[in-house]
Amino acid sequence: MMYHHTMYSYSLFINLIIVIIASFHVVGIMGDVSSSSSSSRVVSVSLSVSRVRMAAEATISHRNNEGRMITKARPVSPRSTTLGRDTRSDATMTVPLLSNYFMYVVDVLVGGQPFRLHVDTGSSLTAIPTQGCASCDKDTPNPYYGSQISPQSMIHNCSIAAQCSSGRCMNATSSGCLFETEYVSGVRLEGIIISDIITLGTLQAYSPFGGLTFTSLGDQGSTSFVSPLGDGIMGLAYGSRAMSCQPSCVTPLLDILISTYNDENANGGSNTLSDIFALGLASYVDMGFMDIGGVNESAFVGPLHYLPLLAPYNFYDLGLTAVIIDGYFPIQPNMNIRAAIDSGTSYILLPGSLYDPLESFFNSRFCSLHEGFCSGNGDSLYDGYCYSGITTQITRRLPTLSFLFGTLSVTIPATNYIIPAIINGHSLSCFAISYFNDPTHAILGDSFFRGNYLVFDREENQLGIAKLVGSSNTIANDTIVPPIPSDITTGYATSSASTSGRPPSGSVSDSPRFINTGIFFSSAPSSLALESWVIMLVLLWKLL
Repeated sequence: MMYHHTMYSYSLFINLIIVIIASFHVVGIMGDVSSSSSSSRVVSVSLSVSRVRMAAEATISHRNNEGRMITKARPVSPRSTTLGRDTRSDATMTVPLLSNYFMYVVDVLVGGQPFRLHVDTGSSLTAIPTQGCASCDKDTPNPYYGSQISPQSMIHNCSIAAQCSSGRCMNATSSGCLFETEYVSGVRLEGIIISDIITLGTLQAYSPFGGLTFTSLGDQGSTSFVSPLGDGIMGLAYGSRAMSCQPSCVTPLLDILISTYNDENANGGSNTLSDIFALGLASYVDMGFMDIGGVNESAFVGPLHYLPLLAPYNFYDLGLTAVIIDGYFPIQPNMNIRAAIDSGTSYILLPGSLYDPLESFFNSRFCSLHEGFCSGNGDSLYDGYCYSGITTQITRRLPTLSFLFGTLSVTIPATNYIIPAIINGHSLSCFAISYFNDPTHAILGDSFFRGNYLVFDREENQLGIAKLVGSSNTIANDTIVPPIPSDITTGYATSSASTSGRPPSGSVSDSPRFINTGIFFSSAPSSLALESWVIMLVLLWKLL
């Protein structure tokens, strides 16, 4: 009996020594974490001398203002069916896309002349610069379009109703039928409507398009239209009257290409194109691709989930119900959010009810990683500045973001929203999420697209989403919004939008609780060591 008691006491003594050593080790770890964060910030400060304000032509791209005048609709839960294995067409065409950090473009021929057009699901107009457009200021070596070069070229006459539905001329001295459009980014386009033979991949049709005679970026302070990869724009939105009449009605290019192909192959039976296209956008400098007329089964892995689009069918709008940070922290707006799936926008634009809690989350948890994540001085990543020194190691510590549509969640890694960029010769990183001054709308741009295979099914008015081959994104159905963490105030996770789109100050907890490295800590690192000392005292009490 004495022997067993002695062994028990000896065992407790050994455990006590282990706990003491462990407690000092824990304190050492927390000290390392704290000092590492501090030194990291010093390095970032020294490198941040290279930060520059984003050039106007490299910021958020185009989104047509027409779409703001739409009725509100409640978000609809996605269908649980996976229809992606049915291509619904034997004649799917695939064309390659080129990319830089801020846009994807496709090569086309217009009247035999080569152009690179910005692929834009947020507008319906195709437009290219014409000779004499002094404000177009494009940077590619491709020539300006000249109607005299192509024998098939026709400038639409504003006095002929069949050629110009509005009857409006470009100006008093011109007979060219007017088009004019303005985008959310501030870009304004004006010109005349021209028809010519346009070739996209193996598709070819005689189609109208906008010949640019004037462009302006308005408040962005530049007259560049797109830079430096594109010459013009190819709109892929619906050909509804609200979209295609600006003010003259122009049938979108994709509609005409599909219609012409099907007319020419009317006797081919199943060898026709469905009114479907799909986009697969890879990383920032890799080539993407566009499928026309059907679904490319080899482009994605796992099921293809379909979500119903919201009417009226002008843009490809979905009901966005929540954003979940790192799978555990939900941000839910208190109103319906209509999210446009827009390849013509570089960033993800969120209303204040979603963006402000997101910014506060990053500011309170990752400010020590890099000064760019520290808001309040007007020159942070959230203010549109790009910084050097945001290393791969830092990006790996940033959270995933899940966008919830009903019960379907699409999760993107930090590499989607931390964009590398070369600006004025400096290698920088930009935060590709921005505030959108519209409390009921969001725009999910290229940062959302990357790593996903998106099918725009205009016959069934639905959007298919699947994981692109080689992607690290995650797509899951039957997703449930997690409960709000107990140590976070309710106002942080369920935000209401004020008139300005900004929640009242002081509604957000400032105490950091989580770093995406598996290390949990609070603002007082000594609390973990205190727990170890409590355990040690309990063991000591048992020993005595």
